[in-house]
Amino acid sequence: MKNYKRAQSAFNKYYNKQARDARRRDFRLDSRGVRVPMTPAGLRAELRDIEKKRAAALAWLDACNAAPTFDVMFINVDWVRNPTWGNNPHAGVMVYGDNGPAERLNGSASGCGYDKRSAAIDSALRHSVIFGRLLIENWRKVCDCYGVHLWRGVPELDISGKGVGELRTVCERCGLAWHGNEAGRTWDTYEATRKTRKGGRA
Repeated sequence: MKNYKRAQSAFNKYYNKQARDARRRDFRLDSRGVRVPMTPAGLRAELRDIEKKRAAALAWLDACNAAPTFDVMFINVDWVRNPTWGNNPHAGVMVYGDNGPAERLNGSASGCGYDKRSAAIDSALRHSVIFGRLLIENWRKVCDCYGVHLWRGVPELDISGKGVGELRTVCERCGLAWHGNEAGRTWDTYEATRKTRKGGRA
């Protein structure tokens, strides 16, 4: 995977800094968020927690590295009536790699006062290692997108509440063709494909 070493270095740089900062502090936060004096046992516990988070981040990176190359993605959003919050979106995402079906992801959103459609899609798609690989491989192209933020220094999708247009921008920056249909009263559909696919299909 392109940029694998760069992402690995960014994660290690972030968690190394977290460990250095922990060793320099004379306090830590307890389970209630209250400052308490840093003790040797407390420092050891904090360093163990940092290493667990480092291991989880590197495991996610390895999963992205092992994932197939992105081929096509289908997104369906069904709107379900809620007595309190009105219509709530339930997103179903199918992400295909270059060797066939790979991921089926689901997400939803509720509440009011923000773009729930993009929040539901984001809650599903941010767990995709195939899409994660796509973002890392297109690091320079997407790092300044409003719909992407640097998670521990590595690009991660962040379109929640920002509108589906931000996902379209990210996909097009990655060289994908985007198709969307929001004409249905209770459903929306979107599709993103590689501009040149196997067998010459567009």
